[in-house]
Amino acid sequence: MVSGALPSRLPAPQCVTENATNMEGFDVGSAAAADSGACCAACKADANYACQFWSFKAGTCHFKSSDAGRTADDSFTSGSRQDPAPPPPPGTHYQAVSALATTNSSAPGASVQVFLSHWANAIGGNGTEPRVATVRLEHDSGAAPTTATVWRIDEQNANPQAAWQKMGSPAVPTQDQLAQLHTASALAPVATPVTAASATLSTATVSMPPNSAVLVEFEY
Repeated sequence: MVSGALPSRLPAPQCVTENATNMEGFDVGSAAAADSGACCAACKADANYACQFWSFKAGTCHFKSSDAGRTADDSFTSGSRQDPAPPPPPGTHYQAVSALATTNSSAPGASVQVFLSHWANAIGGNGTEPRVATVRLEHDSGAAPTTATVWRIDEQNANPQAAWQKMGSPAVPTQDQLAQLHTASALAPVATPVTAASATLSTATVSMPPNSAVLVEFEY
């Protein structure tokens, strides 16, 4: 990973940037830098892809493997090595599906987990359109996953708030109501078909209504 001092004149690639934001934890290195643009350039230049995100403060870049520690902090500027998405056409909605993947290589039970979130941020409308996400999993020939399981949180699944409102929104739920809320918050696993797109590529497709979260687990 990048360390030490970065050159004062680096190329100026573009990164997705967030002002007044710090990515806490998940550090994979650091370096002195003149500005956040140098952090962006260094992160994108990391050939090993250890750096996926960065935070800049007071002349130092902090390189990160994850943005899970995102917090509001006026003293930081943070970003991702991804190129900024083009702005949506006027009158359309911007609805992003974010993804985070982890692996469990221990045997038995090797698996890949992909967390997807779809938070609707309406621009010029109400942002109610669902999305369809296809997860593409590259693997060695002959090592395709055998099954995929989906857990989801949305209005229809693992939604204790709806159950609480149906009770009349009690300020102090009874023990029986708490038990009902606990049941309503449970995640229900659902088997999902895995499609072999090729000998080294498998896919699974899930629907995502606005303001939903889905975990897809591929098992080998």
